[in-house]
Amino acid sequence: DALPIYGKSVEFAEIFGSFNRMKEEIRCLKIDNYERQLAEEKTKRQFLQTQIKSHFFLNCLNIIYSLAELRDYRLIQKMDLHMVQHMRYLARREDEPVTVAMELEHIRNYMEIQKLRYPGQFSYTIEVEPECEQAAVYPLVLHSFVENAVKHGVDPEKESRIAIAVSRGKDRLIFVVTDNGAGFLPELLDTLNESSGEAKLYGLSGVGIANCKSRLALHYREEAMVRFANIEPSGARVEISFPFTCCR
Repeated sequence: DALPIYGKSVEFAEIFGSFNRMKEEIRCLKIDNYERQLAEEKTKRQFLQTQIKSHFFLNCLNIIYSLAELRDYRLIQKMDLHMVQHMRYLARREDEPVTVAMELEHIRNYMEIQKLRYPGQFSYTIEVEPECEQAAVYPLVLHSFVENAVKHGVDPEKESRIAIAVSRGKDRLIFVVTDNGAGFLPELLDTLNESSGEAKLYGLSGVGIANCKSRLALHYREEAMVRFANIEPSGARVEISFPFTCCR
């Protein structure tokens, strides 16, 4: 509230008037700064999601090109259908939560596309506790981790397997992605668990991991947790968790 002006002193009137004007300017600056932060976060979310869209779209075009070289028109049609469904999901607003069931359907569609890319080279499973299906999750929070499992966990020299599981732990929603590939380089695990994920992974930039961790931080702040680990006899495990809420 503005300070009341007492007495008839011109000097006091000017002092109180200046103070009130300064207080109003500070209030306006706080509002402007808050709105600027919101705008910056929205822009960053859109940029991070655009990274996912463009990267995946180019991969899909490469798959279609390869199928066209083989003149396998049936698989081209199947690929095109999966691609349309996938791109339609990517067009969703990134700041509007979806149900876990919807996110997992998107993951299934993605995995079917990858099976066309790597025919006969890997299998996958998706398990979800029934009470988690209608829980809220922001679109694509799992995408980069699943993509990373396909990219680094599929080994043409053996039967590769990828497993995705969703469960509830007290008041948190827990996603776990595992594969039976080579696993993370031991010297990188600490970096991945302690940093934003902007590390070298198998000689490549970990853009996907950094992207997804940034998205989690924007949506869930410090409430989101991501842990990386290797599993025996070989493979990688990523656990992502954040507060459990129901989708409205």
